[in-house]
Amino acid sequence: MSRVQVSIALHKPYCGYHVPTKQESNTESNDYKRRFNNIATDYPQLDTTFDVAEATKDIRDTLMEYCGEIEPDLVAIGSGGSTHYLKLASLVEYVVRESPCDVLVVRENESTTSSPTTTSTTAVPNTEDSEISEPEDSGDVAEFAEPSIKCDPKTVLPGIHNNRPMKVLVCFGSNNWEDSVEAIRAAMRLCRPGDEVQLVTTPDFSAGGNAIHVVAPPHEEGTASIEDILMGDLKEVMDELKTDDLILSSKVLQASPLPAAAMCEYAESENVDIIATGYGGHSHLFHPNSFPFYIAHKAHCSVLVARQPAQSEQQSDEQEKERTVQYATIQE
Repeated sequence: MSRVQVSIALHKPYCGYHVPTKQESNTESNDYKRRFNNIATDYPQLDTTFDVAEATKDIRDTLMEYCGEIEPDLVAIGSGGSTHYLKLASLVEYVVRESPCDVLVVRENESTTSSPTTTSTTAVPNTEDSEISEPEDSGDVAEFAEPSIKCDPKTVLPGIHNNRPMKVLVCFGSNNWEDSVEAIRAAMRLCRPGDEVQLVTTPDFSAGGNAIHVVAPPHEEGTASIEDILMGDLKEVMDELKTDDLILSSKVLQASPLPAAAMCEYAESENVDIIATGYGGHSHLFHPNSFPFYIAHKAHCSVLVARQPAQSEQQSDEQEKERTVQYATIQE
């Protein structure tokens, strides 16, 4: 049974939580707490705590019960294992599938750790010399916008932010964009002023894909392409969520038989720090054949899997809107 340590974030406090196994000694458990506290002392601006559960054979239920008690906004967990990939039936896969909130699967960016001098598995801030050279734009790979705001290196978080603005790629991978819109909201909550967020999609001609039902409307110069229509949809989302603190951009990749694979390749070519995706895709389920599962499994960097608000909250919001409309109608 593997050892488990996760970070659970609420609005301000950050809580480290360790679930020991039956075979684990108190010394080993205390070592986790000591290392967590050592990291926390480097970031005094954070309100941090560390809890250790009772030794158990049922790590999964213990972890989910703890989440149910404190109602976190975000659960961060390492990708786990020597392969650094999310596997079916692994603890990480279970947490993503069953968590009541957003989940950040933390994976050290491979492009920033390929140097032979790197010996620690803890993510460290990059230096300007470690940034990869920018590839030539061949038409299907777009560079991120030049940042106009510089990040304060004293306020960055380990493993997520670097001494440069963080790059976040938000996947719009299906015709159900509600999950993706929630993903960009979740990503923006992790960002700081000067960070770059890019909305990316690609024509998906599979059953239920975002392109199969698109009827290109005519315009003055002929017929609009699928790419133009998708770009227009992305820009609508950008306009709705526009903020002065972040650099927002959009990109439509060339059509691919495997949209998720195309987005992973693009993210790696751009040295992205986090890929954000919705939870469910077409079926609203996190399963091996789903778009978000592929992203979480294959991405070279950390992956944020965003959950939509609880159904009850959505219903209450809709009911509130209906009451507002009814009240306005009565007033008229």
